Amino acid sequence: MWKDRMKLKRLKERLKIAAQQAAEKQNPKQITEIRLGGSRAQDGILKYMPKLTEVCKTHGFVYGIIPEKGKPVSGASDNNRAWWKEKVKFDKNGLAAIAKYEAKCLAMIEAENNQNGNSKSILQDLQDATLGSLLSS
Repeated sequence: MWKDRMKLKRLKERLKIAAQQAAEKQNPKQITEIRLGGSRAQDGILKYMPKLTEVCKTHGFVYGIIPEKGKPVSGASDNNRAWWKEKVKFDKNGLAAIAKYEAKCLAMIEAENNQNGNSKSILQDLQDATLGSLLSS
């Protein structure tokens, strides 16, 4: 049953992606607006984060945005920029980190489903009197 749910989820995701691609072909103006919105968001971050670091007396800031499609966008304050670009390498490692996190979440869900959903093991854990009363009702 879990496998069927996962297949349905993947199918819905594929259909959603196909619908988005069809919409992109039909309305390129909307894509331009989305890109402009992304650049506006980045401009807002770069405008307000330095002010926030001054007010809160922080050492700096870093941020990263990974859109569904396209190149990851990131930035950092001057004192953190070298570390962010050279050590963290968000542009390269961001997508891999998200994939790793999603795989970890799926594994946790699967383990939880196996633990809670395996009716055979649950029934074996019950005492005989409890099982007998469940069967009689």
